[in-house]
Amino acid sequence: MACQEGCDVDVRESVAARALFLDLHRDEFWNPWRMEEEAAGLERAEQIMGEWERAEPGFKRKTKRQLDAEVARWERDWEKKRIKSEALRQKNLERYDAEREQARLELLEQRCILAHRTTEVAKLRSAESYPAMDPARRTNQVAQLDEQIVRHKAAVERLTPIVGDPEDVPDQHGYLPRDRRHSTLYIYRERRIQEVRELRAKLPELEAQIKDTEDKAERS
Repeated sequence: MACQEGCDVDVRESVAARALFLDLHRDEFWNPWRMEEEAAGLERAEQIMGEWERAEPGFKRKTKRQLDAEVARWERDWEKKRIKSEALRQKNLERYDAEREQARLELLEQRCILAHRTTEVAKLRSAESYPAMDPARRTNQVAQLDEQIVRHKAAVERLTPIVGDPEDVPDQHGYLPRDRRHSTLYIYRERRIQEVRELRAKLPELEAQIKDTEDKAERS
C-alpha cells in the first residue's frame, strides 16, 4: 500500500483503519448494532483507506466492464447451483419415508442420552463425581445407570438399520439435514438479533431503575 499525494495518514493508522473495517464487517452477521455504535470510527476508517492505494508492481484496478463480467459469472454460477440443488431436492423427495424420518430423531436422541449416561457412570465409578458419596449408594446408582445404558444401546441397535446414515434422511420437503442447518442458522440469527435489540432498548430504563434503587435486595 502507498499513501496518495497529500495524505496525512501514517502506516499505523492505515493498518488500524483496515483492521477496524474488517472487524466490524465480520461481526455484522451476529452483531449488526456495532456498525451503528461505531459509525464515526467506520467513517473515519473509510476515509483513511481512501487515502491509500495498492502499490505492488503491475497492479491494475479492474474496469467497470471487468467487474460487470465478474458479477455476471457469479450470477450464472449461483443459478447453476440453484438448479442442481432443486433437482437433488426433487430426487430426495421421491424417497421420503415418514417412519425413517421419525426413527432418525429417535436415534439422535438415544445416542445423546447414551453418551451422557456413559460419561456419568464412568465418573461415578472413578469417584470423580460426588467423591464423598456413600459407597453403597454409589454402587446402587452405578447399577441403575448400567441398566439404563443397556436399554439405550438396545434402542440404538434397533434404530440404526432403519435409519442408515442420519445425514441422508430427507424430510417431507426433500431437504437433507445439511440443507436445513443453513436455513435454521439464518432463522436463529434473525430471532437473536430481534431479541437482543429489544433487550438493548430496555437497558437505559433498567440501569436508571438500578441507580435509583437504594434497597440492596431489590438492586440484586
